[in-house]
Amino acid sequence: MEIIGHKKQWEFLKRSFQEKRLAHAYLFTGPESVGKKKMALEFAKLVLCESGKSQPCNRCQSCYQVDNLIHPDFLLIEPSSNAAKIISIEEIRTLKEKMSITSGGNYKVAVIDNAHRLTHEAQSALLKLLEEPQGKKIIILVSEFPDVILPTIRSRTQPIHFHFVKEKEIELMLKNTSLTKREKELLMLVGKGRPGVILQYLENKNLLKENEKFVEDLLELKKSPLFKRFNYAKRLKDSKEKERTLFVWLAFLRKKLLEKCSNSNSSWDTQHLIKLIKLLENIIHLFSTTNINQRLALEIFFLEL
Repeated sequence: MEIIGHKKQWEFLKRSFQEKRLAHAYLFTGPESVGKKKMALEFAKLVLCESGKSQPCNRCQSCYQVDNLIHPDFLLIEPSSNAAKIISIEEIRTLKEKMSITSGGNYKVAVIDNAHRLTHEAQSALLKLLEEPQGKKIIILVSEFPDVILPTIRSRTQPIHFHFVKEKEIELMLKNTSLTKREKELLMLVGKGRPGVILQYLENKNLLKENEKFVEDLLELKKSPLFKRFNYAKRLKDSKEKERTLFVWLAFLRKKLLEKCSNSNSSWDTQHLIKLIKLLENIIHLFSTTNINQRLALEIFFLEL
């Protein structure tokens, strides 16, 4: 599993493992899709690897089991796939049971992805678990919205901060692909330092065409009457591609703002672009952290468009 960027974070984790200074809990924070979850899984594989070296060997049974999420001493917890997208208290109870089972002196590692999706009850249960750290057990929380997590939980973790990956490293990632120059430019725009996003597009090139359709929709909506915009909001609220659509629009508007700064002939107004970008950023954040009325939020955006 190749890690793109984040060399300092990886070296810190490896050194902590080698020097046997592992924390009982970590909090991986940073923007969406920059590689936090991948790093957490790779770290779990390192800790559980049978070789005991400074890198996972990727050949032993343990590495294979972690990669396939079937290791008896490893657990990945993610939000439910239903509309609520939460992590319930039942998941934390399962974690507690798994952590309580002895395993002959080996480490037990759990990764909680999108930890901001933990319900209040689940966070309270997790806090009790963190208050009583026992033995060789590691819990890794992964979240782009750490402020949603209880301060008492955050205070009991070792924070590891992740940032957008540098453009040069993304370019190296795309260097040996069969993408055209135009496709690479689109990926650099949409990915914007987020390797996880770019990997999705490399696995499915049709997503790039869909992105262009999202941008066309936005430009068409800009000229459309309110009833058409509100009908679109109704459809988008229930779309599986809702979040990706919003991120594509955000990337497009940011690009237009940069163009406006260098080209005064652009038809977009600078202050209008800034307002739309801030509104979209806020909507994306609220969609991920609250039960906001999503249709109403989208309608407010379309009113400003």
